[in-house]
Amino acid sequence: MNLQKYQRYIRERVDEARYQHSLDVMEAMVRAASIYGLDANQARLTGLLHDAEKNSTTINMLQEIQRCNPKLLNDLPEYCYVPTFLHGRAAACTLPRDLGIDDPQILDAIARHAGDADLSDLSLLTRCIHVADMTAPTNKFQGIKKLSDLFFGGKLDEAHLLLSHYILDSCPGLGIPIHPSWKRNMKLLMKRVGQVPQNFFSRD
Repeated sequence: MNLQKYQRYIRERVDEARYQHSLDVMEAMVRAASIYGLDANQARLTGLLHDAEKNSTTINMLQEIQRCNPKLLNDLPEYCYVPTFLHGRAAACTLPRDLGIDDPQILDAIARHAGDADLSDLSLLTRCIHVADMTAPTNKFQGIKKLSDLFFGGKLDEAHLLLSHYILDSCPGLGIPIHPSWKRNMKLLMKRVGQVPQNFFSRD
């Protein structure tokens, strides 16, 4: 793998803060690979390239998806046509063209790394990038340590559940629409995880 080639590509497409975030998420995914049995190269590339279109405009993201693979919009309500949900899908379109990335598992994980699909449709790689994206030290939100401890402690379901709560709690105040799958997934994860400690959802 020519990692330097991919790093140069990301550095040319995003700002410095986003580039550092991409490196941090790549390292988080490498750690996750050894914990959850992921393919190390898939995990590394998914982490590094997941935000390749993050600094693109909403219009450009949407046009790229419509030109390349409009089916990626099939499960996305129009009110969710915002960067949070579009940038991963747009990257899944540009990466094959620009870098020759053709691994469907990597592309699907990048396309849906916002966790915006039903739990049964999210691969292990996708679930890991969804959580790893939020554990990067470039994120400063309250509760990140608890999330990281669960994720890197091998408790993916618990980490995914906690992140779902954080997302549903935070997005309205940030002006980010709620994808319908997020609430469904939280209910399923609650059933899967079972009883949690009383302070589980706190950000302390």
